Amino acid sequence: MAKANGPAGDLLTVSRGLCVLWIVLALDIVCTLLLPRPPELAGSSPWAGGWLSVHCGLRPRDPWGLIGIPCAPFLHAGMAHLAANSLALFVTGYLALKSGRNAATTAAVLAALTGGLLTWIIGDPTSIHVGASGVIFGFVALLLGNAIFRRGCLPLLIAVPVVLLYGAALTSMLPWRAPEHISWEMHLGGFLGGLAASFALRDRPAN
Repeated sequence: MAKANGPAGDLLTVSRGLCVLWIVLALDIVCTLLLPRPPELAGSSPWAGGWLSVHCGLRPRDPWGLIGIPCAPFLHAGMAHLAANSLALFVTGYLALKSGRNAATTAAVLAALTGGLLTWIIGDPTSIHVGASGVIFGFVALLLGNAIFRRGCLPLLIAVPVVLLYGAALTSMLPWRAPEHISWEMHLGGFLGGLAASFALRDRPAN
């Protein structure tokens, strides 16, 4: 039988996390179909969801929008948005777990916190930010940071495919390079959080 923290256990952990995100999206669609639709969703398909995003998404410099710091990573703007993030989360989340569950968890929490705070402070106050991309960037930063801060060949070996797969995407942290409707603030904040986690845990063994 595979160990709980072995490859099979890591795959199960990532898969469970993705299931939670899809369940949240299903709940969002149900709420959008059954509850009064807010003005922000006028003209959009109810099957894309959005009710939870409007009420629990991150709104910069809005006191109520602070609820989006813990909630936004679980919310997505429809199935296409979540499908795109799911693949990236599966890959980066699994690789992050190779650094240890404590490291992966710390990177995810710090990425959500720093990404959310940075977005709330400097983001466009007329926008609503949702999505797990900040956490994805946190995982990427953790893996790249491990190659710098940790000893051994494994962190370097893991960092190579990460750079090949996601190196180009790192430009979306820059406001002058980020595509429209992409939260560069969330990406940048998430990356900084993941890098901080890698540095803080640099001397701890994988667990």
